[in-house]
Amino acid sequence: MQSIDWYWRRLRSMSLPEVLWRVRGKLGGVADRVAHRSRRRILPPARVAGSSGRDGLLKPSVLGHHLRDVDEVLSVPAAWKARAAAAGDK
Repeated sequence: MQSIDWYWRRLRSMSLPEVLWRVRGKLGGVADRVAHRSRRRILPPARVAGSSGRDGLLKPSVLGHHLRDVDEVLSVPAAWKARAAAAGDK
């Protein structure tokens, strides 16, 4: 850890724009950490991309009209799950 004198000299050697840039960065980091506490939960995929335009945050057209249903998109065949589990056990 540096001495107080070192920090004082470093602060005096900085230009005003650099000091403002560093203060803005620190305040932004604090604001992000405070805001993060209120955004902890991850939304489930069905909530983000609902099968109808009413129950999801995204409209179905954003994902493409060729996708018929969110459950169909999010479902994984049992064979794929078995192969992934077998590969993980190796």
